[in-house]
Parts: sequence; structure tokens; C-alpha cells
Amino acid sequence: MKTIYLRRQGTSDTYNTNNAINSQLGFIINVVTCPNNYYRISIVAKRDTSTDEATRKRIEINQQFTSLPNAFRRIKKETQKEFGEEITIAEIIEMYCHTNYNCDGDKYLAVCFYEKSTETIRLYPENYCLVSFKNKGTKDYLQMDAATAQYLPILEKQAKEYEKEKNWNCHKNKSKEFLRERFAWLIGEDIKESNNEVKFYIADSLIK
Repeated sequence: MKTIYLRRQGTSDTYNTNNAINSQLGFIINVVTCPNNYYRISIVAKRDTSTDEATRKRIEINQQFTSLPNAFRRIKKETQKEFGEEITIAEIIEMYCHTNYNCDGDKYLAVCFYEKSTETIRLYPENYCLVSFKNKGTKDYLQMDAATAQYLPILEKQAKEYEKEKNWNCHKNKSKEFLRERFAWLIGEDIKESNNEVKFYIADSLIK
């Protein structure tokens, strides 16, 4: 049975599967919290070039539930019945993006992390070094040993994004640790999108 983690949409009380760890699901789940414990739920098959929009399978639920986990249990039942998928939905909500701190309780699904003591970004659970900031400017900045060579295209892509984002106005006064944690988050999102079965851990921070 697959466990699905929904992600918050921005800082709202809306949750969906538009996140990296669910990129290979065959359907999209969206949950909107309304007043008085009502929830608007949609479960929609992903677009397929062989079918038109009118024939996409779609389930719409507008109902009062005593709690969000109870709404999740209804989604589980409908997904099994209509899509033939055995799933469970975790009560943990994934953080919308890096440092979305306005929503207490949301978590990271961490694939890698920044280790301050070694100034490296490391892969979970193997603890392989992906990025070595001490070696920046050398060929060993993005570690290319046999264990991590498969991630080199992701590392190169996100290293460019990391350099670009350092010049964003909202990042100019941020600490070195903030920017490096952001780099780790970017890498992790890319890895999760390429492999939904990758191992991850639940975390409040990507800094160790």
C-alpha cells in the first residue's frame, strides 16, 4: 500500500498532490478546507493524450467531516473504488516550499540535508556527499564518485539555480546556512520528482 503525503498550497488550508514525491501518480488529489468542517475534495485522473478532457475520470466530494484525517479516509475509500489504487494518506502535511514557516506543523520530506560541520550537502540515508562547499571552484565541488555519479545532472542543474537565486532581492540578506539549506531543498525536490520511490525522512529543518 502506498503512503501519500499531501502538500500545503502556499499558506492556505488547501492540500494537494502537486508535489515532487507524487509526480508519478496517475491521479491528482485536492482538498480545500471550508468553514464549519466542510471539505471540497476532488480526485482527478491525470491528463492522457489518448482521452479528451470530457472523459477524464473525476470524483467530486463536498461534505462535512469531523476532522481532516476523516476526510483523508474518505479519499482512501474512493481511490480504491474508482481507481483501483490501494493508498493511505499520511496526516503529516508537507511544507509548501523551503522555509514556509508560517504554517506550524508542516514538515519536509527530506532526501538530502546540509551538514554544517563538514560544509557539505549529503544524501539520505547513505550519507554520501553530493556537494562540498569547501571544494567550490574545483572539480570536486559536485562530488562525482561512483556512488553519486547518477545525480550529477541534477546537481549541475540545481547548482546553477543556487547561484542565480543568491542574487534574488529576497535572498540578498540571507545567511550562508539559509542559502545552502535552500540548495539542499532544490536538489531533494529534483531527486524526488525523478524517483517517487526514493527514501526520505520527516524533518523540521534540512540543516544538521
